[in-house]
Amino acid sequence: MFQLSHALLSIFVLVSVLLPVEAASPTCSSHRLRKEIRDLSDTEWRAYVNAIRAIKSSGQWSPFVITHRTYTLDAHGGVLFLAWHRRFLYEFETLLLNFTGPALTGLPYFEPFTDYDIFDSSSPRYMGVNTGCVTDGPAAGWTTVVGPCLTRAMTAPTSTIDPRTVASMMLGGSAFALFANALEIGQHATVHGTIGGDMAGLNTSTEDPMFWLHHGHVDYVWYKRQYFNVQQFYYEYDGQHTPGGIGHVTLDTRVRPWGDTVARVSDVYGTWCYDYQDPARLAGSEASLPNVQAPNRKRESKTNRHRLIDWDPNGLAHHFTMPSKELMRSMQIDPANARAAMDTINYHVDLINADIGLGKRPPTMMELTAGVGGVDLPADKAPAPAEQVTDPTHVTKSAPSYAIREYRFNHAFVMFFVCLALLL
Repeated sequence: MFQLSHALLSIFVLVSVLLPVEAASPTCSSHRLRKEIRDLSDTEWRAYVNAIRAIKSSGQWSPFVITHRTYTLDAHGGVLFLAWHRRFLYEFETLLLNFTGPALTGLPYFEPFTDYDIFDSSSPRYMGVNTGCVTDGPAAGWTTVVGPCLTRAMTAPTSTIDPRTVASMMLGGSAFALFANALEIGQHATVHGTIGGDMAGLNTSTEDPMFWLHHGHVDYVWYKRQYFNVQQFYYEYDGQHTPGGIGHVTLDTRVRPWGDTVARVSDVYGTWCYDYQDPARLAGSEASLPNVQAPNRKRESKTNRHRLIDWDPNGLAHHFTMPSKELMRSMQIDPANARAAMDTINYHVDLINADIGLGKRPPTMMELTAGVGGVDLPADKAPAPAEQVTDPTHVTKSAPSYAIREYRFNHAFVMFFVCLALLL
């Protein structure tokens, strides 16, 4: 019996040693590509509009409104904000693609840093009026679960965030909790408040198709951070989430109501299998790059009357101010979190302006993540070269390391069979 035990132990230890300690992420089998709404082709745009109207008329839109309302404490006011909304978006995207079929490659998103011309009736990607009941555009005549019509009330934003600040937070390696808080209360809340109407309230924001386009871009910013430094940021997720008594959030925290861990939700490459296509509209507006215009899209109006943020890539960055009391109340923003977000954002604004004072032009997020030259970046922070995409429906990325989790599995494997052998 002793000889058998030792034989079993030797066999299983050998097998466990031979198992790979670091396994590659699974290959995407059904890849999704998310594009900026103004970069959609005419065919893609028609498929998108027809699909959201069909979802609404079939009664399948309201459950998403109810989910967002039911789990609002899980979804807002702490670090779980990004993971919760990524999982939520994927659920809606899956339904959307069930209606569009291959005519659409993924959920579109809306880039908010230049202008809001999608609310200009001359835009080929017109999303409807920006004030009062929405009476035209894809959501014309929609009712909501709380009112007779979908409403918007676009106003000049009370607080804005310079897009270079987002890049600075990524470049500076801010702790994830600071990054997530600044993103939620800075860019995220600003866009909700600027569109106004139903978009400005947590219980009603999901009624507007703009919710999904906006949160697609919020997720895009997190995605960009993850791929800026895969080893450091891909699985970086740690911090507090006070609302709902959730407390300390780690990779092992479960995201309700789906039950996925934060680690699984973070795995955009291996689990969710989607990528973002950078906005073509920005390619010629932030650096000395070729002026690439998206097909089937008019150039921005020279009057830019729907502009959200008046910023100059070569000028000084402006400081972020506290959101209005009305917006904080409607979005259930904790004033203490808002102050912390303001401090984080303005710290990076000061870094940007200090660089400008030294004759350096800080990078934009597009430059930072696409490897554009001409910007001083530390060698250990330099982004990877831009991907060469030949097939827009499938992108192969470098798989992140799964070494830690595989290592835990291998040791559990060894200990199990050591115990088994000793018991024989």
